[in-house]
Amino acid sequence: MKELKIITTDQYEIIGRHFSPEESNNKVIVVNSACGIKQNFYIKYATFLSQKGYDVITYDYRGIGLSRNKPLKGFDATMTDWASKDFSAVANYVKSNFKSHKKILIGHSFGGNSIGMSSEADAFDAYITVASQFGYWRFFNPIYQPLLLWVFFVIMPLLSRLYGYFPSQVKQLGEKLPKGVANDWITIITNPNSMLSLTKRTGNYYGTIKNPMLIISISDDQMAPKRAVDELSKRVFQNASIERLHIEVEKRKPVGHLNFFKKQFETDLWSIPTNWIDALELK
Repeated sequence: MKELKIITTDQYEIIGRHFSPEESNNKVIVVNSACGIKQNFYIKYATFLSQKGYDVITYDYRGIGLSRNKPLKGFDATMTDWASKDFSAVANYVKSNFKSHKKILIGHSFGGNSIGMSSEADAFDAYITVASQFGYWRFFNPIYQPLLLWVFFVIMPLLSRLYGYFPSQVKQLGEKLPKGVANDWITIITNPNSMLSLTKRTGNYYGTIKNPMLIISISDDQMAPKRAVDELSKRVFQNASIERLHIEVEKRKPVGHLNFFKKQFETDLWSIPTNWIDALELK
């Protein structure tokens, strides 16, 4: 594993990692993290992929993990920065350094539903999203909606103003978030156009994605319920060649929004993306 320093167009230093295989299969995978989730969370999965022959790139968005270089109070960063600047820089790094490789994106939650905010959205030969969704609150389970409304209409705006950033740990929503990121997350949940409303700032590149895409949802995931993931599939990635997979899980073995990438599901879930990639026969 080697640390990477990738410079964005606005001269911000993004810290990533390269997991090198012993014998390359000539494919490289970029892992786009969920909102507020550090790249450390994906180390075991990235190692698993590299052992199968893939070069794997993980990274932290600005203000998160290794890419946080100063206190978050007053830190200027938005979700659109994460997509249009940070992800774009990583995609360009991969294009420059893995020219002969087939390029695959695995996006977790925000890491999948945000890629059309980047001009590099079409830089990959295949795409996999896990727990990515069209985030408008009305597409969530009615039982879960009151909590969602309380968090995103009341708690998140209030605490973000109070602290100058959002202390996500209070609601178990990952790492502390820059205020601008929290504000964009509020928009994704409260605006009927969800993340599409953010493309006013970045341009809308979702339609440029035409290559194969596997969109995965999990039956016990309250943050990316099937209806919201279906909406992402039909409303957002309209030109991609989509295969839709909804995974039913056992109650005694909960997966939820995050556990897909945990070691305990290596046998059950980790080979689903690689089996799909193998079936594509990317040459």
